[in-house]
Amino acid sequence: MGTYFIFFFIGSFFVFAIICMFIAQEKKRDKTSWFILGFVLGLIALIALIALPKLDNETEKDIFTCGECSATVEKDDKICPNCGDVFEKDIFTCIECRATVEEDDKYCPNCGYVFEDKATT
Repeated sequence: MGTYFIFFFIGSFFVFAIICMFIAQEKKRDKTSWFILGFVLGLIALIALIALPKLDNETEKDIFTCGECSATVEKDDKICPNCGDVFEKDIFTCIECRATVEEDDKYCPNCGYVFEDKATT
């Protein structure tokens, strides 16, 4: 009976971790970190995540993702601080699907994500 309890206990924390990951993704928060927090803290992490507000696009406006290493990079950076990749002028990565988009694009040609302002990804 003790073995089943251990599997149930670990399984329930794994379920909390997956639920936290999906909610974090919907709230535009780091899903990997919340998966780990959900696994370690279980219900406490889930309650904390539900209480947090969704990040708005203003927070994401001045960042984009490096196409080489997927690091988060500020819009004004010319070189990725993580991998050293030199960014091409006027080329960005969509935050939803990571497709390459140009600065003047109003939406992502790959997934259709609508940008709030030009170069918001």
